[in-house]
Amino acid sequence: MKEMKKFYKLIAIILTIVMSFSVMSLAAFADEPTTEGTATEVQKDEEMVDILLRFKELIERFINGVKKVIEEIRNFLGSVKDITKVKVDSISFPNEATVLKVGDTERLVPTILPEKATNKNVTYSSSDESVATVDENGVVTAVGTGTATITATTEDGGKTAAKHIVVGDIVVKENESIYDAYLDAEEGQVIAVAPGVYKERLVISKRVSFLGANAGISANTQRGAETVLTFDESHITGSSVTLVNNSASGVVFDGFYFYDGGYASPSQLVRAMYAHGSDLQIKNNVFDGFNYVQLYVSSAVYNYSNGTWDYHSEYVNNLLLENNLFKDSPSSYYNVQLQGVSCTIRGNVVDNASGIIIQPYHNAGGGLVENNIVNTFVLGFWHNTAYLGSGKWEYKNNVINAVAVPENMTTPPTTYVRWESFLIQSFGVGGAWNTGAAPEVVYENNVVDATNASPELISYGVNFIAPVTNDAKAIFTNNTFAGVQIGVDRKAGALDLNEMLANNAFPEGSAVIGNQIKIAE
Repeated sequence: MKEMKKFYKLIAIILTIVMSFSVMSLAAFADEPTTEGTATEVQKDEEMVDILLRFKELIERFINGVKKVIEEIRNFLGSVKDITKVKVDSISFPNEATVLKVGDTERLVPTILPEKATNKNVTYSSSDESVATVDENGVVTAVGTGTATITATTEDGGKTAAKHIVVGDIVVKENESIYDAYLDAEEGQVIAVAPGVYKERLVISKRVSFLGANAGISANTQRGAETVLTFDESHITGSSVTLVNNSASGVVFDGFYFYDGGYASPSQLVRAMYAHGSDLQIKNNVFDGFNYVQLYVSSAVYNYSNGTWDYHSEYVNNLLLENNLFKDSPSSYYNVQLQGVSCTIRGNVVDNASGIIIQPYHNAGGGLVENNIVNTFVLGFWHNTAYLGSGKWEYKNNVINAVAVPENMTTPPTTYVRWESFLIQSFGVGGAWNTGAAPEVVYENNVVDATNASPELISYGVNFIAPVTNDAKAIFTNNTFAGVQIGVDRKAGALDLNEMLANNAFPEGSAVIGNQIKIAE
């Protein structure tokens, strides 16, 4: 409506100028004096000059009027242009990965809002062109296994949207079988699995990589539709059952959601994964609800000739456990068990579950445990059976918080009386072989908060349980313990409690009393 008023105003100005010019011209010439042969030549010249001056003035007025008209036209057209141009508000892709086989192509079609946006031009780029390339039309070509992000950017406003791309040698889509794809796969190939729910158990004995829809994306951040691996009800038989059994080295599980399915009874022990083999990578996965050890990585090898387990025949080296989420497990035992391993444990979150037990045995490889968050109702980290000859372990920059005991907490044990952030047991003893240097464990820059521990539990910052040898080294530096009832309980070993109290932060009033650092009441 306002623009129409501007238009009418413009027309009025034009008409006014034209009419003014016409009237003034007529008036000028109407007033022109006539000599009819009675005026002198000089008078005629003066009259002509006067007429010309008037005409010049009229021309100048006309030119100025035209300039004003042009300016008004420009302003009007500019405002009309602004009205008719619809700007881009957003650009987006569906929130799930595109899963492709090497050599496949697929065109990405983003949604641009509003639908009537004037300029919908988009440019595309790839985060890793060794995995996927993209052309100016959004056509993605899968060129190598792995993950990449395709980014679409609008020409109008520079709005962006990202599309996660997962590429495998073999692709599994919903309603197809991951295990069938594994049987068809050759050693070293990559199986990419699309979002969906897959109810099957896996038994893995060759080196294959499994990439779920969220491969490469931390389980502890917002992400798209999941690749869910779970039980069928028919799988839950006997006293215990495992979803994934792996006995091969070099296997990768990246970007899956392991779910117990809710079928198990309290009397059944159900776990997500048992793995044996070196150079394993278990990363960016969610482990949800299993009522036993959700992840068990062990050097144990079953001896079929005599029906026994050999825990020391082949250690597990170079395990990478990274950016996983372990959640809602009611077991008071432990949530993750790592036996006879050397490894890196980084960026994981344990939430509403028991924590992690690490049992190096005599493995000299050592390990690094850093930047993890453990929200636990009974246990943070348990360093256990680090025998003579086991390598150096470091726990750095971890956060351990107490949460209330869930109503459905399961056995073992039937009851639990302690909440512990760091539990150290069987540290430095001989084990199966009485040789090797004394082990060393370092705790540095960790933050413990036991404030929300269940009131029926006694909360410990650090608890040493026998056997612990005097030469085994446990070093604590710049750790903070809040909300604990007992700072340290040294039931065995030769840890200098005064030194520990000086180099770490305990609640105000804490003091060394006997074999404990006690908190003032």
